[in-house]
Amino acid sequence: MIEYFDERKDTMFGTIGTINQEEKDLIRSLASQVMEIGSSPRQKEKIELHQKNNMLQADTPVLLAFLDKGSWEEILPESTMKIKDPFWRSYELYLRRLIYRGKYIHDDYVIEPVIEVPLVFHFTGWGIQKKHKEGAGKGGSWGFCQTLKTLEEVRKLKDIDVLIDRKKTGQNYEAVKEVFGDSICVRQDTCIPIRPALLRDLAELRGLEQLMYDLVDDPELVHEGLSFMADSYIRLIKKMEREHLIAPNNRNHYVGSGGVGFCRKLEPESGNSPGCLNMWGFGEAQELALVSPSMYEEFAVEHLKPVLNLFGLNCFACCESLDGKYEIIKSIKNLRRVSVSPWSDLKLAVQALEDRYLISWKPNPTIVGSGFDKDRAAKDIRRALELTKDCHMEIIMKDLITVNKKPENLFSWLDMVKREIGR
Repeated sequence: MIEYFDERKDTMFGTIGTINQEEKDLIRSLASQVMEIGSSPRQKEKIELHQKNNMLQADTPVLLAFLDKGSWEEILPESTMKIKDPFWRSYELYLRRLIYRGKYIHDDYVIEPVIEVPLVFHFTGWGIQKKHKEGAGKGGSWGFCQTLKTLEEVRKLKDIDVLIDRKKTGQNYEAVKEVFGDSICVRQDTCIPIRPALLRDLAELRGLEQLMYDLVDDPELVHEGLSFMADSYIRLIKKMEREHLIAPNNRNHYVGSGGVGFCRKLEPESGNSPGCLNMWGFGEAQELALVSPSMYEEFAVEHLKPVLNLFGLNCFACCESLDGKYEIIKSIKNLRRVSVSPWSDLKLAVQALEDRYLISWKPNPTIVGSGFDKDRAAKDIRRALELTKDCHMEIIMKDLITVNKKPENLFSWLDMVKREIGR
């Protein structure tokens, strides 16, 4: 799996440095260990569980833990890696994380006997440069810098496009294949994730606080900008289909805001080129978390729907609360996975979604990231399982910025959840 914070995506554009024989032997040894873990029958069982989960047929909830860079830095500091070159060090880090997962993090994360090389591509943006105000410290907070000084400048936006660097992609693949040799299967990733983050993009260009004023002061121009962005994504998707650039994300892909893509329903028919109907879509509008349901519908869902309706199945929401908004998002075609964040009322989600959708429940990460109160954690889990006993649910522990240098708290929490769900 290529996760959203995978360091290999940071190094894939750069120079492929040298790797000496000792480093090559090391990386091959690590790859062989991943190969062994990935060949375990347990991984096939996990894949089948994800298949059933995504088809609303699983008997027990899927359980996943996604660690952010901060947590991984506490567990496996990059400074402890043996390989000097940044390109190859990112592969060492990736492999060591998989090995650590296989040994200690006993969830339903699938480790395959393969290493995928990221596709080198980037989206062009909207023709106006985004700028951020950086916070203090690496990995810290940051803010939006207003680059659209007036809302009328939304009329200067340019169509978004995707550019694939075939040459660099090929160079990276051949280099990785040569270095890893027969220690593990090397596969070229071809999937381009399409995420129409309309509100985030407009907030980054306009400034989040200013956008809040714009929704009230000049709603027509906000609609004009969002409509252009949505239409541009539709044009891009149609172009990608014509040029055969669509690759399904229905295998070991990170989808939505914390799910795994395995789904036979999205397999292309024999002899047909993959299209958007063979992909998971993803929509969210965290920037509008605190507006009224009617404004959320008007400025978020109504603009996202034309894009999301092109996908075979859809995930919706991330960290925002959907309390009072579930009936609105149910109008999205092929909606399947709905994120219920720590700031959402799980009871309201259950009442609205029933057994017709997959509830992607996100417990509060502070449970394991800031001390570990076993009694509180057990109470939260039991309540969630009781509320969702007649629903389809997955349990996703994510946004773990820190494990407070005590990863054993996460291990204990995972074991506790498995005991409660009878696994």
